[in-house]
Amino acid sequence: SSISIVKQLDENYSKILNLYPGNIISWQKAKERIKSNMTLEKFDQACSVCPWQKLGVCKKALKNLLHENNNK
Repeated sequence: SSISIVKQLDENYSKILNLYPGNIISWQKAKERIKSNMTLEKFDQACSVCPWQKLGVCKKALKNLLHENNNK
């Protein structure tokens, strides 16, 4: 079901980004964690359950974010 997919995605990303229930962080802090912890390989694994993965939109956004990090 969609709910179980979302729960799995939340769990996958929580592990990668070191987030725990009750954590509240800003979008800026979230982007910093993504830049320092996420790789394309981790993304592919974390999002393997998502039916939208094949559209490539999220991966493109991640690549842009990671590229932005390299230009600073």
